[in-house]
Amino acid sequence: MAKKTPTLRDKRIIFWDEFTDDKMMELDITVPRDHRAFLEMLETYKSFRFVGSDGTSCSVVKELRPQFGDKENLKPVWYAHRRLGGKLRRRYIGKPENLTHKKLKAVAFELSQRELI
Repeated sequence: MAKKTPTLRDKRIIFWDEFTDDKMMELDITVPRDHRAFLEMLETYKSFRFVGSDGTSCSVVKELRPQFGDKENLKPVWYAHRRLGGKLRRRYIGKPENLTHKKLKAVAFELSQRELI
């Protein structure tokens, strides 16, 4: 059975049980306690889906990057991806602590625009 990708619909993220596909946990990322739990859960995931209340959406993907040129010391950073008009658009979000509702909503909106500056 394939592991379901967590889905963040506006402010609430749902994590799925990988064996049963049942809802395992639902968190409101605007609540500080839930936001900490959200960041802890994401340590085991490579990506999740963001869907805003305005209809914008994007995939949020974790990549490991060297810290200060040290290729042995890799740190996770997050990027938002969205395919629009046949082109993959990508925006840097940053460290895990930057995964806030406000930041994700802004990046999803930016990626949904036809013409990017």
